[in-house]
Amino acid sequence: MKDTVSVGVSSVLRGDLRHPLEWLMRATSARDSHPFVLRGSPTLPSWMAYDGTPTTVRIADGNGRNRYRDVLHLRNGDRLTVDPPQEFDTLGFEVVDPAGVCRLTVSVTFDTDSGTDSKQAMYRPPDDGGPAIVPFQFELPAPTTRATIELTAVAGDSPYDSRLVSLARVLPVQTTQWLKIERDPWLSRPSVNRTPDDRPHVFVVSIDSLRYDYLDALDPLLAALGDRVTVPSEPRVQGTATQQSHGALYTGTHPGIHGITHGTLDENRPTIAELLSDAQYRCSACVSSGNLSPGFGFGRGFYRYDHQEMDWEDRQFDARSIVDTAIEWLETDLAGGHQVFQFLHLFDAHYPYVPPAPFSPDIEADFELVSRTLTLAARLQDTQVEPTTLDQTELQEGDLDRLKRSYWQSLRYVASQLRRFVDELSRAGVLGESLIVVTGDHGEEFFENGYAFHNSLHDENIRPGMVVKTPADSDIAVPETPDIIDLLPTVVRATGGDVPARCPGQPWQETDRETVRITERIIRPVYQLAIEDGEEKAILTYPSNYPDRPTPETADRGPDSVVYYRLSGSESEREERISVPETHDEEWFLGKAEEFLSEHHSGRQGNKGAVSPSVTRRLKDLGYK
Repeated sequence: MKDTVSVGVSSVLRGDLRHPLEWLMRATSARDSHPFVLRGSPTLPSWMAYDGTPTTVRIADGNGRNRYRDVLHLRNGDRLTVDPPQEFDTLGFEVVDPAGVCRLTVSVTFDTDSGTDSKQAMYRPPDDGGPAIVPFQFELPAPTTRATIELTAVAGDSPYDSRLVSLARVLPVQTTQWLKIERDPWLSRPSVNRTPDDRPHVFVVSIDSLRYDYLDALDPLLAALGDRVTVPSEPRVQGTATQQSHGALYTGTHPGIHGITHGTLDENRPTIAELLSDAQYRCSACVSSGNLSPGFGFGRGFYRYDHQEMDWEDRQFDARSIVDTAIEWLETDLAGGHQVFQFLHLFDAHYPYVPPAPFSPDIEADFELVSRTLTLAARLQDTQVEPTTLDQTELQEGDLDRLKRSYWQSLRYVASQLRRFVDELSRAGVLGESLIVVTGDHGEEFFENGYAFHNSLHDENIRPGMVVKTPADSDIAVPETPDIIDLLPTVVRATGGDVPARCPGQPWQETDRETVRITERIIRPVYQLAIEDGEEKAILTYPSNYPDRPTPETADRGPDSVVYYRLSGSESEREERISVPETHDEEWFLGKAEEFLSEHHSGRQGNKGAVSPSVTRRLKDLGYK
């Protein structure tokens, strides 16, 4: 029977700074003015009672790894009540920044059939300050429905002084130890399991820039996933680049609705992690691009959120480190009896397409080609409107073929790492009961229609690769035509939740599907729509109203241009340009566009993204505007 309290330091902290505040001193010397405490107020599960205002903190190691936690400030005597709708027998959380106290006591009181039961755990920071994050886990002999958490921090030799505590937030740990200043620790958002629980574990993996016709690179992964794998033939994304497409995945809405172009996701639109956290899932994410930093709203709802910035040269963080982190979290969370939701984002196949040398000895890294590729991306990404030709670019003869080979090799490396993760699921005995979705956030273009990278609404960019492994005995019927906005309602339905009312995505459990599919591209120069129905497609271009969709007046006047295409089943010639539509008339496409544009996001909430200058510089280096 479970009746334990554990406190320790996860091995994920090894090699990190001994204290998060040390980062502030290094960041100053590195000219990084990003604050330790991020702007914005993260949401908590509806079953958590907290009188204060939660915030998000960033713990950085100075080497490209950032850990984000939603935290609560519990002073001595303050309490946090956890009262979820379903019984639980495991309660876990982390204490962040405990080094400013002499002794920390964590007390938890549980309601039981015979009254209450209390448990305590104590932590004493070592002389060097200790780790930045200390995990606690309480396991009960019998399920309960309510718990109360209290932290008691005992200071050092000096009396408590709130002014010194504020000062301690910006001083290095050595200084505060010398002054014997108390720092109040933070409590991370608690997580509880649900017992009994027969819902699936859920894993969503985003392989950045994965296009459909390169899925053969993922053969090792497909083989590991087994017989319940579906590879739909006509998936679509609803945004053309990383942020807009991931916003659609997170919220089940189009970019013009979830509002990432304003700087952060609209707080009125619940994310998949917020919904699953409310349903007593333990939600974790590990991403490899600053485009998905929590400052943009992508961290909402997660128990833990790691950002490991991809570096193609030293490979300190790549698919291997992301999978290592995911496996470690998986082991911890399964041991605690949690239902697991993990979101992983792998950046290895993104331009400039540099696979690790030991993995692809037949491809020698050419950093002059890398430089040419990044120079071209800086000029075209998020700005290209008209097609161009290779002889108008920085690329030289043979470069394009080398880029394609490197792209394929990068995907094969990603597949080898994800296979390790699937093997771990199998060893843990949870592969069969898990829902696994592997998808591109968009495709990638190699001048098939005169466009490079991810810059158009053509098939090569908006038709990603997608692989789905459904749980045993599941009612999920993966369609041939899934949209990325379908992921949220599908997952929520599979985990027993209610789909948000304003979610246009269609659960895969429903077979009666809308056939019209729309993708939008919101960039500063223009606004564009792709509207598809069956074998016909139109790409419409409007004047820009960035960061919003065109105004109703502009929509009423109609687009500046419309180009029509016939879609064929041939992979070599997917889109054939036609002068007029054949199945529908032109007015039908214009009417669908006007109807789509009439829906504007209203009552938007959320600050402009609080993202560090280092992340901003990194995104600019990659060509993002």
